[in-house]
Amino acid sequence: MIDLNKIIDEKYIAKEENPISQSEIYNLASSINIKNNNKNEALLIIDAQRDFVDIEKGALPVKGASEDIKRIIKFIYENIESLSSIYATMDTHNYDSIFHPFLWKKPNGEYAEPFTEITLEKIENGEIIPVYKDIQIDYVKKLKEHGSKNLIIWQYHCIYGTDGWLIEKQLSNMLTFFGVSKKTSIKKIIKGLDKFTEMYGAIKPEVITNSKNQYDDSWAKEIKDYDKIFVC
Repeated sequence: MIDLNKIIDEKYIAKEENPISQSEIYNLASSINIKNNNKNEALLIIDAQRDFVDIEKGALPVKGASEDIKRIIKFIYENIESLSSIYATMDTHNYDSIFHPFLWKKPNGEYAEPFTEITLEKIENGEIIPVYKDIQIDYVKKLKEHGSKNLIIWQYHCIYGTDGWLIEKQLSNMLTFFGVSKKTSIKKIIKGLDKFTEMYGAIKPEVITNSKNQYDDSWAKEIKDYDKIFVC
């Protein structure tokens, strides 16, 4: 088996720079052929993206995420023969999503600050002004009707195609190695493209809309057929 230190560099976990090139990973992985040991197991990785991991540059970094990435990498490396498939969700948004400042204004015309809580009362009192009035008010009402938590305005995060949207780079090295060495593909699950609803979970949004960017839950129907599923 290839030494883990040739695949990833722990010192660069959560960093913008990646000292190990993709071609190096491909060459290493292509030199071996790892077969399954007849265990029907899958791994589901939730939103292991740079915006949630990079403490210095990430938009919404989570405390302890770097250590989580280390553990995930080690788990994949140590269980590479028994894991048949890896699924990875990717929080994926546009700048004008309903939970970003761009769609909410203060009375003075400035954008609302991140971490502002949106309620019907604030809208009715003129404390917060929605850009798409009918759509956004309807969404806030539906959250209340469903007994869901109030809408929170978040920092711009996981914008499609940006560096922060990418899977953490050392974990990405490990995923590439897994895929090439086992002649398979990592199954990426894109979630959150519907800009007029939130999607905290990986299965369905907080409020279902008529958007063409509907959520895809086909992966959930597929993954249930595994004998064992690890989630991280």
